[in-house]
Amino acid sequence: MHRISKMSRHKWPRIIVAAWLVHLVSAELGALSQGDGNDITSSSSGEGADDVGNSSADGASISGPGGSKRKLLLSSQVFTFLKETSFLRVEPTFWPLQQTREVTFSFKTQKPHGLLFYHLLEESSDLDSVPNYELYVMLENGRLKIIHILNTEGNEIFYVGKGLTRDRWHTVTLRVTPSEGEMRVRVDHEDLNIKLSSLVHRGGYDIGSETTSSYLYFGSIDPKNSSVDMHYNTDSFFGCLGRVSFRLENGSAVDAALTIEEDVVRDCVDLCDKYDFCLNGGRCVNHYSYYGCDCYGTHYEDHMCGYDNLTTVTLRGNSYITYRIYDWKDRVHSDFNRISMMFRIYVPEAVLFLATGEHDPKNTVAASIRGGALFFSIDFGRGLLNVTMGSNLHDEMWHNFTMIHDGSQVTLYMDKMIHTLRISDNNYYLHLDPDIYIGGVPHEAPGLVTDLKFVGCFREVYFNRDNCLQSLRKGEPKARHNGIFPVEYGCALVDTIPLTFPFAESRLTLNLPSKTRLDISVDFKTQQNETVIASSLLRSDKGQGFWEIRLKKGTAIFTIVPDETNPSHYWFLSKGKQLTDGHWHQVGVIFENE
Repeated sequence: MHRISKMSRHKWPRIIVAAWLVHLVSAELGALSQGDGNDITSSSSGEGADDVGNSSADGASISGPGGSKRKLLLSSQVFTFLKETSFLRVEPTFWPLQQTREVTFSFKTQKPHGLLFYHLLEESSDLDSVPNYELYVMLENGRLKIIHILNTEGNEIFYVGKGLTRDRWHTVTLRVTPSEGEMRVRVDHEDLNIKLSSLVHRGGYDIGSETTSSYLYFGSIDPKNSSVDMHYNTDSFFGCLGRVSFRLENGSAVDAALTIEEDVVRDCVDLCDKYDFCLNGGRCVNHYSYYGCDCYGTHYEDHMCGYDNLTTVTLRGNSYITYRIYDWKDRVHSDFNRISMMFRIYVPEAVLFLATGEHDPKNTVAASIRGGALFFSIDFGRGLLNVTMGSNLHDEMWHNFTMIHDGSQVTLYMDKMIHTLRISDNNYYLHLDPDIYIGGVPHEAPGLVTDLKFVGCFREVYFNRDNCLQSLRKGEPKARHNGIFPVEYGCALVDTIPLTFPFAESRLTLNLPSKTRLDISVDFKTQQNETVIASSLLRSDKGQGFWEIRLKKGTAIFTIVPDETNPSHYWFLSKGKQLTDGHWHQVGVIFENE
């Protein structure tokens, strides 16, 4: 068996976050929203309700039906959508379906799905006079999805943009020219020009009139409005949305009334501006209705980065860890990815991590160790880019490896070494499958120079802001330990690598170093009375024979049969000893053909 020299064990110091600080945080968060911890509450208002948060909109109004006053939607206004029931209903004063029209709005979110904008004609008493029309602008897997439905002409679906979930502001402009059957969609600096076959076929919108009312919703729809019968089920939008403006063909702005705002908060909420209780250099992360802490690089963990007894696991070459970064339905194209880990390895060859995307174009991010050096590979769909870093990494010391992919640049950190890869085109998005693998893989994969499982210790394993090992320790379902034995916490010395033979057919094949001399020693534990520990065929001029080390009634026996013409010879290796008690035992044989 492979043995490795012993190392001194380390005792990791612990700190305890003072109770007064925890109570202070609880008190502050309680002041923010009673009963909801660090959640925030939202407002609901319809026509005539008080404005919330943005005083610049107070008093701004436009005339409605019968001379009534309705709140004016300002192009500078921004709203935070906090719940599944959050939505805005907007009514432009004159934005007819039949004319060239344009809408612009901005949004930021961390969610891969959500309804941004929805347009529907109001049903009339004469149902035949208003055929079915709907326009959806939504997020689906971090891309902008546009669905145009016109009567029986079919559904026209288009996509533009990707990676729109980094909590950065994005601006969408949608312009429809009915007479030409054209739609133009712009997301930031990316344009999509569309020919709507339904409009081309009908010569424009031959439905309703310029006075036909319509519904315009942002974020979600009004569940109380029974006349809204959507063809598509959509997720509600979570995040910030606003800066809405409407225009006609000549570029003139159109005023719009904000008729309903339900479960939204004025302005874009950033809880980290007021409630940043992250410790030890942890970075506050705003989730709008709550906040969290990113503890990467702090050498602390837990929800406030206040725990220095870092989750550490020992892998012994027979297991690996799987971490689910999102569900299959939430897969996104991402232009930012961070993978980081501290590792202490006892063998010169093993897998560190693997992330793949199996849908074309296939993506790979992989790191493995061979000959004590680290081999890194990344594939954005155009072929593998490879980098080799470090040497003698199996020196039983702690090492750090970090990959930061940010747009067209990939930066690698191997202890104090830095290497940068630059992508020459715009194809720098990764579309990864949900499961990433740490310390081993279930099957061979491109980008890895070995498929041997890791022997050693891991700690501070991060994918983006997620601490994978902390999730494993807490029993979260997205982190799994794959192995026959339970996960082993702490960093233990692994001076032997045991193998488990779970089935009668299980076996390990080795090449013997000599054809004339047998020198073998095996440590084993079993509860089987009858089993073969090791065996091999023998070949000579007189024919074929064999040797074996076998347990028979709990006693180890070495047997050798030189060939078919010679009798067998056997020796009891442990006469009188029971070797089937489930404890470790050792047998060895040295046999030389003279």
